[in-house]
Parts: sequence; C-alpha cells; structure tokens
Amino acid sequence: MRTPPFLVGAALLFWGWQTGQYAVGLLAALFLEGGRHGRWRWDLNEKDYYRLWDLSTVLYLFSAVYFYTSEAITVSAYLFFIWLPITLLPIMTAQWMGPREKIRYRTFAWLIRRRKEPDPPDWEIDISYPFFALVLVGVSATNTKQIWFFVGLVVLVGWALWANRPRRLPVWLWVGFLAVVVAAAYEMQLGLQALQNFAEGRFSTWIFSWLRREVDTSASQTAIGSVGRLKLSGRILWRLHGDGRVPEISLLRQASFNRYKQPSWHAGKRDFTAASPETNDVWLLTPQTNAIRWSEIGGYLKGGKGVLPRRKSARRMRTSSLFSSPTWRSMPSRGMPCGRPISYSNR
Repeated sequence: MRTPPFLVGAALLFWGWQTGQYAVGLLAALFLEGGRHGRWRWDLNEKDYYRLWDLSTVLYLFSAVYFYTSEAITVSAYLFFIWLPITLLPIMTAQWMGPREKIRYRTFAWLIRRRKEPDPPDWEIDISYPFFALVLVGVSATNTKQIWFFVGLVVLVGWALWANRPRRLPVWLWVGFLAVVVAAAYEMQLGLQALQNFAEGRFSTWIFSWLRREVDTSASQTAIGSVGRLKLSGRILWRLHGDGRVPEISLLRQASFNRYKQPSWHAGKRDFTAASPETNDVWLLTPQTNAIRWSEIGGYLKGGKGVLPRRKSARRMRTSSLFSSPTWRSMPSRGMPCGRPISYSNR
C-alpha cells in the first residue's frame, strides 16, 4: 500500500519547519517526490538494494554514536529520533527511483541474504508508510508543544486516512468521526501532559529518597536554557547549626567548576591535597587558625562516604557526635535521605 502523492514530501516539509532544518526538509522533499513522479529511474540490481540499506544502517548507527558522545543523554535521544528519517533516505530513494515498487524482505536481513533459494512472490514490502510514520516521530521528538504542531499532525494523518477511507461510508460521516477523534486526542494530550508533570514530581521525589547521588566534583548538569518548571525536591540533605553569636551561614560549598559546555559545568583542573591532621578528629584546612565563629553540620552519606559541604572561610574541620546531642535529637528526622549519618564541626 503506497502513500498518496506528495504526502511524504509534505511530511518532510513539516519536519523541516518544526525542527528548523528548512533546507534539509525542502531538499529531501524535492528529491523524493521528484524521483517518485519523474520519468528517470535508477537501474538497480539486488546487490544495489543491499548496499543502499547498508548505507542507511551505517548512517543510523553513526548518528546514534555521534549524538550519544556529543550531547547529554536526554538531549541525544531526542536528536537521534529527529534525524532518524534522514538516515533512511537512501533506502526510501531506492524504492521510489528503482525498477521495483516494493523492496524484498531479504534486503533488511543479512542472514536471509545468504539463502540461495528464491523468495516467495509476496515477500516484499512498501516502506513508504513506515517512512512516513518515522518522519512524524522525528517531528514529535522536537517537543515544541505548540498548537501548530498539533494542527500539522492532524492534517497529515487525516490526509493519510482519507486516502485509505472505506468507500462504503458517506463522506460526512467519515469527517464527523475524524472530528470526534481529533477533539478527543486534543483533550487527551492535555491530560497526559498534566499526568506526566504529576508523575515526574512524585517519581523523582521517591527515587531521590532511595537512590541519592553524591556530588560529582568533575561535572554537574544544569537546566540552563530549559523551558518549564524545575521539579525540585523538598528533601532535607544537611542540617546546619551555628553558634548563635553571628548571623547564620546561608551558603555551603561542595564543588567548584570553571568550564561550561551546555548543559553541564565541568572542572577543568582538579588539584586535591591531603588535609593535615592535628588530632584524631581535627583536620587543618588552611594555615590560618584564628577562628571567630563555628558551625555544626549534620547529614547522611551513602555508605558513609562522599563530598562534605563546608564554609568558604572554614579553617578547621572536626568530626563530632552531633546526632547524640540534645540539639540534634530534638530535630525531626523525617525528610532526611537514606544512608549512614555523619556530622562534623566547621570552624
């Protein structure tokens, strides 16, 4: 079953519009539709079909590796699906510009190619509709959340359904059914967005309480450039108790970064030096020892190991048993993440 004329070209133009790749979408649409409706054809044999499918496979795998190594994992997945239709252009071109209207199944399977017996006559497939579906998947991966995306999707899908509508039904009845489905789909996608936001907030909070990640001193991913509400957690990570003689400390440091590559900060050079122990439970951080204020910090570390936060002006660090003191025992533990408790004084 072939797609109606110019449907795939329109889908590629829509892909170029939504992804911002106007030139790529226009050239792909002109090349495919021009080859389909033009008079000239490629003289392809069976091995040529194999090579063109192998070329699409190489482009497919190369794009997966490239996006995985050059972008963040979440961004790379979206980019992979966006460019997926373009990687399959060679095999789509082979169908529309080759001598056959369909492609044999053995073209897509390397093991079946080795069989010498001929394929059954019906072992062929028209890949125009699967390719059309992949173009829509690529457009959907842009995640624009604009009304024009929904309108364009309805027009393209309605066009494909119109070409394959049952002829026994009146046109007005078919259009009425389509309108009901479109209205239901619009309301459903709004409900799915609300459900996704709710589920992500609850799920991230639940996961964070069990799989808390310790601070990575080499890199930290940010949400700079992202559009939408950040799903922050209300969990208590560290409790701070000052001496009461000066204003409470509001900022603690766990890591420092000096190089930004969207969407992550990286530490270009990390020089760690061992702290000098003064006693069994006191370590000297800087040569200056005249401390004028002190603070006690308590929290949980997974396995009792991790990066400890400290004041920028801290001179000494002393381990203590804060959780056994009356001040810390009186504070509720609900909301603290799982792990081994640890506490220290930061002077």
